[in-house]
Amino acid sequence: MLKRADSFRLLSKRLCLWSLCGLSRPRPGGIWRPVIRLVAMTLWLALLCVTAGVHAADTLTLEKAFQEALVNNPALQAKKAELLVKEAEIVTASARLNPAIISDNGVAEKTYRLGVEQTIRLGGKRHKQIELSKARRDVLLAEIQNSVQNLRREVRHAYTHLYDAQQRLETAEDIAGTNQRLMIVAQKREESGDVASLDVQYAKLAFLKAKNDAYMAFGEVASARTVLNALLGKPLATIWDLTPPTIIHPETGQTVITDKLDELILQGEVTIQQATLEHLVKLALENRSELQQNLRELTVTDRQLALAKANRLPDVSLTVGPDLVAEPGQRQINVFAIANVPVPVFNRQQGPIQEALAQKTQLKAQQLALKNNIILEVTNAYYQFTVNRQRIRQYEKELLPTAERVLILSRQSFEVGKSGIYLPLAAQESYMKTRVEYLEALDEFQDSISNLERAVGKPL
Repeated sequence: MLKRADSFRLLSKRLCLWSLCGLSRPRPGGIWRPVIRLVAMTLWLALLCVTAGVHAADTLTLEKAFQEALVNNPALQAKKAELLVKEAEIVTASARLNPAIISDNGVAEKTYRLGVEQTIRLGGKRHKQIELSKARRDVLLAEIQNSVQNLRREVRHAYTHLYDAQQRLETAEDIAGTNQRLMIVAQKREESGDVASLDVQYAKLAFLKAKNDAYMAFGEVASARTVLNALLGKPLATIWDLTPPTIIHPETGQTVITDKLDELILQGEVTIQQATLEHLVKLALENRSELQQNLRELTVTDRQLALAKANRLPDVSLTVGPDLVAEPGQRQINVFAIANVPVPVFNRQQGPIQEALAQKTQLKAQQLALKNNIILEVTNAYYQFTVNRQRIRQYEKELLPTAERVLILSRQSFEVGKSGIYLPLAAQESYMKTRVEYLEALDEFQDSISNLERAVGKPL
């Protein structure tokens, strides 16, 4: 794992080494070699100037990345801000109707009325409107939970992708350094007449290709870091010292197969069984936010239906106040009362009631479809996890150790003059390919964990 503030430092050191050692063996009277060294040293100094102001990287774990995303992710924060709107809607629904002051004056009759009009909502409309607003808020809470689950999957993918990109960069730099040493050995053996000049040129070509691979790996690190920082809501140039993902042992760098996820899924040493799958499906049906959202939308529909039925009962408007007669000789003060009751002859809320019933039917059908999809997702994610886990075991127990052993033996064989340059370079290319495939397998393994976690609907 990279322990430096930035990969620029690694590249600058490597560039310095390359500039000092040169790209080919010294030749008498060569005038281009000093120029190449001067250019390389200049680039190295420039890189040092660029990286001089880089501060030490902050340590970041996968769990800490989850927490940072929950607090700082812009999209999630925007979703949470909608809660304020829903809370305001509850306050609006809780408000009572204001009274109105009316004035009815007849100049010819010398009659003056000043009263207060108040609309009385019958059928519990205010209470039902409050319940409807609360149900809509609960739907938003389920949507936020769904966003959190999706964000966890995205953060895990971005985190492991950056970690693996850093590992690929370190591997590429190690290969470049090894190729450089092989090139130097080939140059010395050429001087003593042990190898042909073609071998030296072949070693030089391998070194240049490895150096180019290192630059490409550096670009992948920069790109992966940008994606992770965007999810965490951090400045895109923020540098992290990543700890290995939770399934990787922090000291050996090997995957930890018997972790809490395995204990949940495989129950210790139990292999894949239908009972285990049924347990995961049960967890998913209890925890999936999409199902929770569907149930809460059903509640919203029930509240809309109840409100629509309550609206069939008309509200009553009452107006009371003093009635002053100012006719000369007949001055008197009376009290007047007016009641206004709409008659529900034409509009009896047929439309809202029918709409609520149709939505209820649709949501129930959607719930069945969701359950079927969830069962399918859990099954596929579970088998994907077990297959990828076995694939990782194969790489760690057999493929990687074998490729590394062949690489070491081929290098030693070339250095003592028992083989040509082609053997160690071919072994090195095979090791590099195996290592990259292993890192890609780790990426896919982490994705399978994310998919299973997302399918079950809760952190595992």
